[in-house]
Amino acid sequence: MFLIQVFLGFFLMLILAAITSPLWLFWLANSPRLAHISPFTTIRDGEAKVVMRGDSFRRVIGRKEGCDIVTPENKEHYPGTKVWSVVQRNPDAPKRELVFQKHLGLYWVGIPPFQKLYHYNFGWVTYKAPEGETDPRPVKRNEELFHVFVKDALYWGTLKEAETFDKLPVNVEFLITLRVVNVYDALFEVHRYLDAILDLVRQQGRQYVGTKTYEQLIQDEGDSNNRGFSQGVRNLSARVLEEYGVQIVRADILSIDPAGSAAEEYRQASTAAYLAEAKKVATVTAAEGEARAIELVGNAREQALNAQIRAYERSPQAAQATLNAEAAREMGIEHVARAVTAGIRAGFTPSEEPPAQPPATS
Repeated sequence: MFLIQVFLGFFLMLILAAITSPLWLFWLANSPRLAHISPFTTIRDGEAKVVMRGDSFRRVIGRKEGCDIVTPENKEHYPGTKVWSVVQRNPDAPKRELVFQKHLGLYWVGIPPFQKLYHYNFGWVTYKAPEGETDPRPVKRNEELFHVFVKDALYWGTLKEAETFDKLPVNVEFLITLRVVNVYDALFEVHRYLDAILDLVRQQGRQYVGTKTYEQLIQDEGDSNNRGFSQGVRNLSARVLEEYGVQIVRADILSIDPAGSAAEEYRQASTAAYLAEAKKVATVTAAEGEARAIELVGNAREQALNAQIRAYERSPQAAQATLNAEAAREMGIEHVARAVTAGIRAGFTPSEEPPAQPPATS
């Protein structure tokens, strides 16, 4: 009876394990700490993983919408392309998917520990806004990875104290977008492909900066055709793709700033130039303002004089009285001036004649 109970218990455990096996497999496949002992793995779109047999490369598994991985089995459908490259899918190429991969998204790795996933340390700096912030900035990352990106990935880099044509040392921050095209070449044909590419970009950037003055650098990087730094980096594309299996998608300068002690000197010179320009503008503005004021005063005097002339033309008697009053003021005979002014107000008009004298009576 005891043996029957043991057998039934074991049988029920097998049934339970079979029912829940997909859950266990998913948990194991997605556990970074246990990935090396999992017979399956999961892959997100735009990623690829390498299966090792012992310490030797075995194959590449990956997933990217509309793409395929060139293998020895399907190479004839992708002529002129390296094995283990990620390419646009040829509908005629055979597509092999195991049951677990097709229905559960679990990719077969192999029986551990004989076959396992390749993992490596990868350090990089991306450029994005940290969580909870809106302004992007360089964010440093260093992780142990079991995958490689086969989609566009943005990286931040810097070029320290490159000397311009006019001997000004500058620091250059740049952004570069890369995409791994051949997984084997990127991971095994070069040590740390990202560092190798950034070194080439810095070398190219240093040569480019040396052919331009600081002002030219600023102007060129505002060119919408990207004929400056970007063009020089794109000239490296063929070499980088052939040797490292990585495509340079885009390169842009983020900032160019004077470096070291030159930074303070340039800042002071720029401030002095700015103040001189501001003083020049202020002087010109003041002169223009004074000229305008003179013009306005002149116009006002001209208008007043014209009005006075018209008044004189209408009443010669009033004109003479006004002149006599002004002369009296100049001579200091103020009471005479007031009397003359009162006479003006009494009403000399050009249309009035002296009142007729009444006829004499006898």
